[in-house]
Amino acid sequence: MKLSQLVRAKGAARTFDEILQWQIRKLISLDQPCWRLAGRLAVMLQRRGYNNAAKRVQLATTEENPEALAAVLQDLIADKGIFPDS
Repeated sequence: MKLSQLVRAKGAARTFDEILQWQIRKLISLDQPCWRLAGRLAVMLQRRGYNNAAKRVQLATTEENPEALAAVLQDLIADKGIFPDS
């Protein structure tokens, strides 16, 4: 799904950070990693300035390593810049 479609699907009032949070939560909720969604997450992280996290997601996606992806997602959940309420 393109970012523009995602914005429309989630409501036009959604911010970039809310979409980023949604993507992280969606990846966590899946039984099996969706590598395509993880790749999109890496692009969004890079656009937001989270270059280190973006590189880690890209590496986990390239290697199709679910443990590495889970570790990055846990770090992102703990990040107060992305999830201020956590």
